[in-house]
Amino acid sequence: MTGNYKSLIDKICPNAVITVDRFHVTKIIHEELNQARIAEKKTALDLNIKDREKVFDSLKGNKFTILKAEDNLTDKQKEKLDTIREASPLIATMHSLKEEFRDLFDTSEDSGTGILGLLDWLEKAEPYYQKSVKTAKSAGGVLPRRALQLNGGLEK
Repeated sequence: MTGNYKSLIDKICPNAVITVDRFHVTKIIHEELNQARIAEKKTALDLNIKDREKVFDSLKGNKFTILKAEDNLTDKQKEKLDTIREASPLIATMHSLKEEFRDLFDTSEDSGTGILGLLDWLEKAEPYYQKSVKTAKSAGGVLPRRALQLNGGLEK
């Protein structure tokens, strides 16, 4: 949410609760993960032939394998994911963080656990997911005051 939009909402609706929807943050996570996949493919062109083939082939055409929820992957897709993880440590880390974010909302038993998990995730993810972290933090207020809602949003 841009600063201008947020200040306008604060003026018009001073008591409004600003919420960041988990699905919008997930969309940005997916965009950043796919951009990293594409960048890794381009970087692979500078590697020696053996390494280039390993990295490039594992990343080519596997966009949805890394974006799909891991527990929804077919056996063949799981094998592809293992190959990707082996070929690209960066994509492996980013995929792991993506899954951790998803699991955070699916498994947090209460808002306290959810907040602590979210704060931990934001710290770990910031080097990899700058836009996503910025969006999650832009809900306004201080993150520890937010509650993880059961509907999947972060509430101020």
